[in-house]
Amino acid sequence: MKNVSRPWIFLPVELKNRELIARIFFAMHAVKAGFGVFVGRNGMNISRDLFPRGVYFDKCLSGHKVSFHDYQVNNLGNTLVSFDEEGLLYESEDVYLTSRISQDAIDLSTLIFLWGEEQERIIKTRYDASNKLMVTGGPRLDTWRPEFAKVFAPDISQLKARYGDFILVICNWGYGQAQKDLGHDPNLIYPDIPGTAIRAAFISLVGTLSKKFKDTTIVIRPHPSDLQEYWTTKAKTFPPNVTVIHEGSISPWIYAAKIVIHNNCTSGVEAWVGGTPVLAYCPYAEYLKNPDLYTVPVNNLGIICRDEEEVVANIRTSAISVRKSRRTVSDLAIEKFIYVDDEQLATEKILSSLRAMRIKPEAFRIPRYSWLKRVRALVGSGKWLLRDIFGKSGMHTLSYTRYKNPGITINELRDLVRRLAEPVDIQSDMPQIYQIDKDTFCIFSKEKLGKQDF
Repeated sequence: MKNVSRPWIFLPVELKNRELIARIFFAMHAVKAGFGVFVGRNGMNISRDLFPRGVYFDKCLSGHKVSFHDYQVNNLGNTLVSFDEEGLLYESEDVYLTSRISQDAIDLSTLIFLWGEEQERIIKTRYDASNKLMVTGGPRLDTWRPEFAKVFAPDISQLKARYGDFILVICNWGYGQAQKDLGHDPNLIYPDIPGTAIRAAFISLVGTLSKKFKDTTIVIRPHPSDLQEYWTTKAKTFPPNVTVIHEGSISPWIYAAKIVIHNNCTSGVEAWVGGTPVLAYCPYAEYLKNPDLYTVPVNNLGIICRDEEEVVANIRTSAISVRKSRRTVSDLAIEKFIYVDDEQLATEKILSSLRAMRIKPEAFRIPRYSWLKRVRALVGSGKWLLRDIFGKSGMHTLSYTRYKNPGITINELRDLVRRLAEPVDIQSDMPQIYQIDKDTFCIFSKEKLGKQDF
């Protein structure tokens, strides 16, 4: 294959259902702006193939990733930038500053894109980030806007046909590997762990909703980090009109739902931006001495309910169908947390900054996704499975990693590009998509590569 010369961007995908659509949306805008893009798993460019230098766009700057980031910058010669996908909601400022970012990672970075002014303020209280912080919002916020709902139209129609006018309960209060390793019983409340009281309150709420709305399906959407075994067991205890589903991107589920119920979750923001009615269930409970700690400003985007009766009443009232405007006085506080520019997409702001960096184009000889690479991937999975069997994987087991990202296919990417072509306004120059390794793809425009052209 002939060489393709572009300034390149690496877009890793950790949680497929959370990130893939926004990554491809961003990739298409980047291609339109003259970049070439690689999409794949974390560390996709650390392999036997020789990748070009470019911009490695990571999803966080956690301290445990410093050695990886150092390798990207000092060994591979890449420019490190980031947008923390989990930087909007956190247990406390100290927890965020300790677990999601580090000075070493900041020092290795060129630009750090942020959800809003509040994230910028928090980082500056502890770290020296000089002129690296940029409040832009993120590509996921772009894809949540109502005008992009048509991208999911086929999925929305299918979901409504399957489940009717369903209630969507978003779970970020489930049960993960870390809790299991600590020996926690998912059915107990631990007084020193408020999240266990939230979980118990939501499980009780689901039971109440199933009785109060017998002819309505209650859909529970597990968090990507939850253990499958927990939900498989828990699902058996629910009434027939309650179902637990972790299937595809959450976006069409949010658009298709009658109402979304959550607690301190970014999916509540997505519902608000996209126009679906939102309830934030923030219960008073014996072990929640200060419930305001669990009522972050994000919850103010919907209606805050303190008990099950309020949830039921707000589902029944017609007032819940009236969506709050993004620009009302009552929402001013949230604007410090979430930057939304009605005139320009976050993606466009970020790409403008990347173009200003003047990343040099580099030639890349597109490799084939050969049978040898397929065998190599199979052997790698086998080695990983053996580590699981002998307890050497920790929480990052093969099954856990595949649950977070079960794999990406070229047909899947082609379908997303077709759907996004109109909102991105790229119909006349559709990107080329070429698979170069397992779950790893190269996307660019204006080059013809033969039979695997888009």
